[in-house]
Amino acid sequence: MSDKLNKHGLSRNIPEQVKREVRQQCGFGCVICGTAIAQYEHYEPDFAEATEHLAKGITLLCGACHDKVTRGFWSKQKVSEASKSPICIKRGHAIDAFDISFQHPLIRIGPATWINTSTILDVMGQTVLRIDPPEADGCPYRVSGVFSDDQTGNALVIDANEWKASASLWDVEVEGKTVTIRRKPRDIILRLVADPGKGITISKINLSYNGARLYGSDQTFSAEAPDGSKITLAAYTAEGCKTAISINQTSVIVGCCCNWGCTFPYEQAVREAESLGLSLIPSAPRRFLGI
Repeated sequence: MSDKLNKHGLSRNIPEQVKREVRQQCGFGCVICGTAIAQYEHYEPDFAEATEHLAKGITLLCGACHDKVTRGFWSKQKVSEASKSPICIKRGHAIDAFDISFQHPLIRIGPATWINTSTILDVMGQTVLRIDPPEADGCPYRVSGVFSDDQTGNALVIDANEWKASASLWDVEVEGKTVTIRRKPRDIILRLVADPGKGITISKINLSYNGARLYGSDQTFSAEAPDGSKITLAAYTAEGCKTAISINQTSVIVGCCCNWGCTFPYEQAVREAESLGLSLIPSAPRRFLGI
């Protein structure tokens, strides 16, 4: 038997559809402790005896719990019982944490970068993402927020660097440093990439909340108010802002109280926006840069 095939010729590569079924049935985390960063474990039967990959015989275990099973410290029976009643399903979420540094974290949203900024996203009076100072000397900065969607509810909640993904979602996948949340097939609503010790990148987002929208990818990012006012960011960096992006009923504000900020007349805002990779739509004069 090779490293990749068992004695029945079965590859260790589990089909993506089966992986998704396993994630869904486990609530997107370790069935024993609920940790979101987990591994696929064949338990009924063991991989060595398996002739096919069936979701009902595969579960999720975090590295620590998996190691206890592999070493024989925990039994397969324990895994089987936990798989019948996964802790993530019982408590409603999988849980893990970001490694945030002792220096102010850097936040990227698509192509836009925010440095030394306290409130990253504020939508319709709801703080979606913010950074709080350390609780004490020698402690890290604290990232908190709620990524909510009108269709899915609270998809991802971050509380002082600890994040929780709802077990009621269609799919939550953790691959390497990337957390991807899907509303349905081929419909990613949020993709976060951890940059340990430095910050977090939102590489893809597609959320609607009380009529406002946040959507984009690595190339562009758009924020849209319920009345249609919109700002689209391309390559862009801002530092020392009080608020990075704020959306209310009739306007979108980018770069509130930044080190370089001031209040612009609309025509000047357009010129400044273009120089910074912003796109403002002239037909809606309630869009300002650097308020």
